[in-house]
Amino acid sequence: MTKNTTPTPASTSEAGSKDRQSKRGVLIGAAAICFSILLAPLIGNAGGAGVMDTGFCIVSQYGEEEIRGHAGGTLCDTVFGEGSEGGGGEEIPEEEIPEEESPEVEGPDLPGVVNPAYHAPVISACTAPRSLGSHNRSLIVEWSVPAEMDDFAYDDLEYYILEDGVYSLLTASYMLDGISTSGDVLNGYSTTFSGSLLFMDYGGEKELGFRFTDGESVSPPSSVTGTFTVTGIGNSCTFTNG
Repeated sequence: MTKNTTPTPASTSEAGSKDRQSKRGVLIGAAAICFSILLAPLIGNAGGAGVMDTGFCIVSQYGEEEIRGHAGGTLCDTVFGEGSEGGGGEEIPEEEIPEEESPEVEGPDLPGVVNPAYHAPVISACTAPRSLGSHNRSLIVEWSVPAEMDDFAYDDLEYYILEDGVYSLLTASYMLDGISTSGDVLNGYSTTFSGSLLFMDYGGEKELGFRFTDGESVSPPSSVTGTFTVTGIGNSCTFTNG
């Protein structure tokens, strides 16, 4: 016996109804998207959107006020609830503002409390005379005491050296023996670094610095960097005031 598969009028009507509902849903969804795009510049940032078979709803926030719009038989209160800020829609994330990175502070990492009222020695010139070999190198530094530090003199200085990337205060007598100073507060000072302080088998750089101290706190440091050649010809020196 052959089974009759011809659709009945009832089933044909039901399929047509579903097809119309599907097309209407697509049209409503497209309309909601178009309205949200067109209205967004006028009503502010969209807070949410809801689409149903009977229509659509758009909720937007403008300042402290909420604006709601709907089409068809769909009410915003049905989609999002009374007083909602579009909780059912897609949330717009706040723009993250990167924090400003703190600038790096460069300088010697030395013990001592820096007194903010203190000023560093003022270097005016630095020379690295021609030398013979690696044993008689020297750095000659011309510097003065700033007016704000007129109670200090050359014997109120402490010295440091940079070796292998580490700053160290010079306290050993054999190192301090390589430092000599002449002059006075009124006319300025001339300090010479020499001896083992600048010893290197070959050419290279040496950084030395000094700062005022009162025994409890210190001033910012000033420094010199000597660049020495193997032959001793073309030695140079640069300086940095604190």
